[in-house]
Amino acid sequence: MAERLALSKKVRDCVSKLETVEEKIRLLDDPSLKPSRVYFSLRNLPTEVLLFMAARARAVSKWIFFYLEKLKTARTEISGEELKQIGIPSGPIFQKILDMVLAARLDGEVDSKQEELKLAEEIWREANR
Repeated sequence: MAERLALSKKVRDCVSKLETVEEKIRLLDDPSLKPSRVYFSLRNLPTEVLLFMAARARAVSKWIFFYLEKLKTARTEISGEELKQIGIPSGPIFQKILDMVLAARLDGEVDSKQEELKLAEEIWREANR
């Protein structure tokens, strides 16, 4: 239908993401959520959809604005290059490790590059047991 109406790709993408709005709202309706859970739940949604969600469900708008103001630009201090330097072979595991390290950073479990590297090594060792 969106194509029939000649909507732009951005608008079509937003419309397709709207299908997940109710599910995301239910997930965010938990005051004990960890920041990492908020981040990974919202990171693939366009800002327009996030604002729609905030207007649709005021009870979860605090999480949405927290994501937009604090979490959206969060990154690890380490990169794939540093994972290679500590002996982790490149591949799909890089993103999984970096996501786990980012989750730990967002949740306050690590707060330095050294701690991130140590955690990445631990994750790698655990994955290869």
